[in-house]
Amino acid sequence: MFLIATLCSTRAVKRTRRRLQKKWVEVKIQDVTLTGSLANYNWSNYSDVDLHIIIDFLEIDANRVLVKSFFDNARMSWNNKHDITIKGYDVEIYVEDVRETHKSSGVYSVMRDEWNKEPKRY
Repeated sequence: MFLIATLCSTRAVKRTRRRLQKKWVEVKIQDVTLTGSLANYNWSNYSDVDLHIIIDFLEIDANRVLVKSFFDNARMSWNNKHDITIKGYDVEIYVEDVRETHKSSGVYSVMRDEWNKEPKRY
């Protein structure tokens, strides 16, 4: 569940925040995926962990652009306030719409413990 009440900066997101303030919006998490260079063969010491939380934005509001804006603002604020690492790599959290096309050569489902798209070594 997400409490839609705080982290906002754009006018449209602020309007939505006021409308939904202090209301719980229950959203089913469709998947949690690991992607980016650490899920591929192109990682380096400068890589980070890209952790995507996949949800259906339409469960929150019909305006998917507005929901994405809200989560982008919340994500940036959350990532700036939390210093989380896995095996020494910084973790960045993203909230992604289930309809969004994610282009990566490797996507690992943390929830199902299997590859959604297994990377190929070239």
